[in-house]
Amino acid sequence: MSSGNASVRKLRIIGLKKRRKGMIMQKPSEPRVGIFWLYKRHLIVDETPLSDAERYGDVSGRPTSHIDHWTELQRNKSVLPELEYDEFPRGRVVYDNAAQQFILRADACILRSSKLVRQIVRKLHLPPNTKTERDDHYRCSVCLRRNAERDERE
Repeated sequence: MSSGNASVRKLRIIGLKKRRKGMIMQKPSEPRVGIFWLYKRHLIVDETPLSDAERYGDVSGRPTSHIDHWTELQRNKSVLPELEYDEFPRGRVVYDNAAQQFILRADACILRSSKLVRQIVRKLHLPPNTKTERDDHYRCSVCLRRNAERDERE
């Protein structure tokens, strides 16, 4: 066999490895579910493809909690250890299996910014019909303080 044919065979083998590797990896365009924060003007996202999501009740989502993932971020020094997970605007994307629709639930600080919402939708490869909801569970310290001040005035 000539060296030219050996090169062709080597390229084919490399190509097969890439295809096999590609079969193992998720397609980048597959919609994803997960949790996120707005931290120092940057999004921190812990995501998983919908096909690997865990089902609980009527929704599928990433099983990791904000508390657990924040602890991991502190451990690997991605965030300062003295900061608490609930000080920053945060949210979660789930898939409603019955409605067959993605739902982006987040702090009002995030939902007020169409730019941030678009960034999350793009990052998680979500479809245009993704529903957005404000969720009181995901209120940051700024929103909590704002609500407390409003309650005192009333």
